[in-house]
Amino acid sequence: MKRVLKDVHNSDYNAELASITAQELARITAKEYKNINVDWNAPDTEMMQRLTRDVWQFSSAKNYQEMRDLTTLLKDEKGELRSFSDFSNEASKVTDRYNETWMQTEYNTAVSSSQNAARWTEFQKDKDVIPNLEYQTVGDGAVRAEHQVLDGVIKHIDDVFWASHYPPNGWGCRCEAVQTLETSTTPANKTPDIVIPKMFRTNLASDSLVFPKGHPYYVEIPQHVLVKTLKLIPAENAFRVDYYKDKPVLTHVTHHAHELHNNTIITRTLIDKYKTISKVELLPDISSKEMELKKKFYPKRWYEQLDAKNADALIQIKGKDTIVEFKYLTGNGKHIKRHLENAADKSEYAVIMLTEESTLKKEWIQKKLDAWFLNTDKTHFKGALILDKDGKELYKKSSLL
Repeated sequence: MKRVLKDVHNSDYNAELASITAQELARITAKEYKNINVDWNAPDTEMMQRLTRDVWQFSSAKNYQEMRDLTTLLKDEKGELRSFSDFSNEASKVTDRYNETWMQTEYNTAVSSSQNAARWTEFQKDKDVIPNLEYQTVGDGAVRAEHQVLDGVIKHIDDVFWASHYPPNGWGCRCEAVQTLETSTTPANKTPDIVIPKMFRTNLASDSLVFPKGHPYYVEIPQHVLVKTLKLIPAENAFRVDYYKDKPVLTHVTHHAHELHNNTIITRTLIDKYKTISKVELLPDISSKEMELKKKFYPKRWYEQLDAKNADALIQIKGKDTIVEFKYLTGNGKHIKRHLENAADKSEYAVIMLTEESTLKKEWIQKKLDAWFLNTDKTHFKGALILDKDGKELYKKSSLL
């Protein structure tokens, strides 16, 4: 906090506190989510990525508001600049509020939101078999009266009721929804009409959020703030780190959530097959206007050679970083050449994985892609690897792997 206050007093923007806050909230979010859903699949992977991104955005917004509140204290009642000592004394009241009192509430909310998000993912997978959910409180004396009257309400998972009443329904809410085999649901005229704070009249889980978007931290916050904060957060702190067969797999908080499952399949297949791979980074999705930010994640040769387009991964192979684009093709795969051209526009290497729907033959692929490499003018593009659904090589150009 002393470093933060010095930055504010010196009119510098601080991102250290946002990073610390985000990492702690992301840690507890992942921990509690995994406690509910032990065996992850595609929906879990996408949900966790979206929740992690939300935590970072929330922490960035919080950082902005705290810095703004602290800035107002730089001058005293007479409009004179305070000494650092005086400023620090006044500022401690603000920092205590943000980083102790409110942080505890936010921590508890992250626990509740992540647990309920994990359950929601499970409910969606099972809804054809168990379509109804029941609202439950923890049943102790601390349950607020307006939530207590909802205890026992049963509604179909697709009922509009859950769009505004799925927990958490307020700060400190410990309620949950559970699957029930009860086939009869609570009629509308017997469903209690309670007051839920406006920002919580939503379904955070279905929106893949930890914190409601109506939170005061987001009020009047400039759009560039989240990007600015990401610029200043150390690159190593902006990744969620997992391990697969003792190899680190780093996922940036802004990596496309809808691509994450397929990119994870490709990543694991590569690590399984090629022992020369020592690390994989799944890269951020960054606007082409933010070249300085891109420079934090890409080798210098990339932004000198290419048109600042986002690639999927940075893979360390034989000790050297290579920029790689992943393609997970559904359907018959006949447009594989077009996908290769797209990959060549943004990367140095392409890994294309076909699914069981593909009808492509190894000989056809080799003839088609050999001709493309013979005629391309993209000298930065080093090669391509084509794998079938089981990870078997159908085509490999270059000795990179």
